Amino acid sequence: MAVDTPGAELARVQAAVRMPTDPAFAPLAAAVRTGGRDVTDQMIQALLDAGHTEDDIFECIVAAAVGAGVERVRSVEQLLGTK
Repeated sequence: MAVDTPGAELARVQAAVRMPTDPAFAPLAAAVRTGGRDVTDQMIQALLDAGHTEDDIFECIVAAAVGAGVERVRSVEQLLGTK
């Protein structure tokens, strides 16, 4: 059994997660990507009121978090000279 590098595992997870393309998700995705501290109940409620499902919102949050994690891993790999 082969052992995956952290970058390969993150790439596989990222490929499995779909980021919603509706621009209404942009503020939520941006807030999640910068650490999540700026996500508000109002952001979530606005998306629900616009007809988006909880599953759509969850997928956006996961995709944004995974994307941010992948970017951070790649930055560290570049700094360490491993990529």
